[in-house]
Amino acid sequence: ELRVTGSFIGLDATGLQAAPNNTDKGGNAALSQSAGATGSQIGGAAAADRNVIAANAGDDGSVDAGIHIAGLSGGGSAGTIENNYIGTLTDGVTAAANAGAGIYVDASADGLIVRDNVISANAFEGLLINGPASGAQSGTVVQGNRIGLGSDGSTPLGNQAQGIRVEDAAGESRVDIGGTGMQDFNVIAHNGFEGIRLPAGARRSPYRQNRIFSNGALATGDDTGLAVRLAQSSNTRNSGPLLNISSATSGQDGTQIRGSLSEAPGVSLVELDFFVNSICDSGGFGEAQQWLGSLPAQPVGTDFSFSAPTVVNVGDQITATLTSFDAGGCLLYTSDAADERS
Repeated sequence: ELRVTGSFIGLDATGLQAAPNNTDKGGNAALSQSAGATGSQIGGAAAADRNVIAANAGDDGSVDAGIHIAGLSGGGSAGTIENNYIGTLTDGVTAAANAGAGIYVDASADGLIVRDNVISANAFEGLLINGPASGAQSGTVVQGNRIGLGSDGSTPLGNQAQGIRVEDAAGESRVDIGGTGMQDFNVIAHNGFEGIRLPAGARRSPYRQNRIFSNGALATGDDTGLAVRLAQSSNTRNSGPLLNISSATSGQDGTQIRGSLSEAPGVSLVELDFFVNSICDSGGFGEAQQWLGSLPAQPVGTDFSFSAPTVVNVGDQITATLTSFDAGGCLLYTSDAADERS
């Protein structure tokens, strides 16, 4: 069991000057849990438990990550990474990049919880989850983090690649990003590439109610992975239901959205999350800047109606995501977008 709390890793004793941990060669991390270890606690809920992990690099300028969690052997829980600043100084708003990803989760780190961290300004991804080709990667939960922003929730400190990237050749990773609890959502903004990138054919990896906006372009020119930029075409990539927003009106009593859901093979029910955005992203698609609310348990092949007390300004964009379930209530996937109306 690894327990690390209240530490500066890569900074001097003041927490305001870089003092990087340089390795003999690249490919190492400033803080690493080796394969077979279980139950790690890195940081904690109290401010005194927070670690600041920043400015680390190898002698050749490279490093795996600020934190590297290796795979487990023989079961057990990978533990918790909570309430740390990863890629900033102690003030939480000044960039001090680690030379790799902020957090690198390698192989089958089942039961890992990544919660309430600032993961920003790193030279690669904010969070990279690298599942094995066998698809053993499962059980990682990512909630309540600020990824690409400072601790104040507004200062842009984008990671240079994706905010979150999941790599798994088998497409079987189970990674829960966000959730339906009041504080479960992640804020993912200002990153160099996509806010979230999932592998082709990703299933059973829901991402609910996250605020995702002002991220960069696709990392590649193809569509081999799902870019969570709320692009309408993603539903056809998933072969999931298509959502059509037929009308959206807003006045002093709030906002009303109406539309329909097409049928899709193997899908019985969908849950919808609606968002409002001041502008489209750089590709002309909607984003997920402000959550309006959710509409649960809608059967496919039917019309729907949704109301929220929030007043939407003229010219704002309304978008939605769909989380699909089969006839037995088992999760299938979340779409990266559904429709957009202004």
